[in-house]
Amino acid sequence: MNFSEYDLLTLHKNFSGMNNVSKFCDRMRRLDSDKLTIAYETLRKTAPRRHHRGKKYFVGHDGAGGGERESNRGEEHLAMALWNDFATMATVTHAAMSRLRLLDYQFPLKARRDDAGIGKVDLFAAIDDEFACVIELKVDGDASRGDTPLYAWIEALGYCAMVDANIKDIAAEAKSKFDLHLATAPPRLMVMAPESYWDGYRRHPKAGDWQPALQKLADDIAARIGVQSYFVSLRNAKFSMGGAGVKPRLCGECVVEEALA
Repeated sequence: MNFSEYDLLTLHKNFSGMNNVSKFCDRMRRLDSDKLTIAYETLRKTAPRRHHRGKKYFVGHDGAGGGERESNRGEEHLAMALWNDFATMATVTHAAMSRLRLLDYQFPLKARRDDAGIGKVDLFAAIDDEFACVIELKVDGDASRGDTPLYAWIEALGYCAMVDANIKDIAAEAKSKFDLHLATAPPRLMVMAPESYWDGYRRHPKAGDWQPALQKLADDIAARIGVQSYFVSLRNAKFSMGGAGVKPRLCGECVVEEALA
């Protein structure tokens, strides 16, 4: 794969086999960390700037469904359920953090309607009330259908580049809205999913030895650009779907754990 194809907005979709359970481990080992670093810096320099267009990042979500046009995607409903209930119904046992504060869901990155290929961050958080954190959320426990951990990580890395480009503006909004002093360092990256998602890939006979390969890739990138990655499992992540103004809710105490330990 040549450098021109290392575009973080499209890499997770266009790199053949990245989202195939029997191929993604091999594809992961073939990724060039130096080229990924250059791609990150390129996207960071060209990222949309919402403040330049007079737009905010924290847009006033209320944790409820939007009515008839409400999405039926599980990730969106789980994101809202976590945002609604995390403070009272979730426990963090992950060794790398003592607190995970969820600030918003469907966090926008576009500055203009026609910013091509740019989605929204599933969950935007603060780790230990200091570091901004981009969370890519997955729910499907069937490894034959769900996005692979590599696919999720690459997608989140692109989001991190765009957050990094705007971190001073985002931190200023967080101070005003939450009285929170976010560092203007590169954001943290988190792939979060119920334990069934991780088990689906750990137990799949064709997935290969992907866990150490993914951790190595994440560590290589952290050493180069300062974006630390966390892979998080949600134990007891049952939730109710929302819709028509009804808020999705967690259905019990959810526990945040390390997924690759």
